[in-house]
Amino acid sequence: MTGSFFSIEWGYCVEKKGESLPLVEQVHGNEILQLDKPRPLKDSAAVVPQADGVIAQYSKAQVHVYTADCLPILFFTEEPDGPIAAIHAGWKGVRKGIVQKAYQELSGFKNLHVLIGPAIGSCCFAVREDFIHEWEEANLSPHNFLTRKNNRDYFNLLSYVTQEALAALPQSQIHLDWFRCTVCSHPSLPSFRRNKSANPRIRTWIRKTT
Repeated sequence: MTGSFFSIEWGYCVEKKGESLPLVEQVHGNEILQLDKPRPLKDSAAVVPQADGVIAQYSKAQVHVYTADCLPILFFTEEPDGPIAAIHAGWKGVRKGIVQKAYQELSGFKNLHVLIGPAIGSCCFAVREDFIHEWEEANLSPHNFLTRKNNRDYFNLLSYVTQEALAALPQSQIHLDWFRCTVCSHPSLPSFRRNKSANPRIRTWIRKTT
């Protein structure tokens, strides 16, 4: 699955671990790596920094993240020399503010856009009381994004991100064409919740062609 906008291209694919090399070691946190030149990806044994997002601003930059239920979020601007970014946004990273952090880093650029790829949907994201308490302890309220059915609470991570974390961004600049639930949609996509494994996984990428 691919798309493009002027000098920006993006896409996602399903691949086994090891088919491509990571830019960062994803740890469900809120750190974002800033790149002003390409990182060498030739050595599979090289130590990579711990982070859950990458922002790059150089000619022909390309960045990517891996997911298997978490939200893959891509940022780009309409400025020819503007940055691009890829963010791995699971519920832990979202609770820690990684999406707001990425937005704050990029909000000074003209006409910022966000694309959100496949992830677990509210149809399948059942949560327990400890999940709700963790959000409340962080002075966040998940209650507007919970649905009660069959005596269980289901959380809408996508709506939380688009309505809360990205509240300052015009909704017309948030693109959800790619979004579908990784757990229950068909054809099936990698889902840790369904398969208890993140191998294979989704690699979501964005690059500048100039």
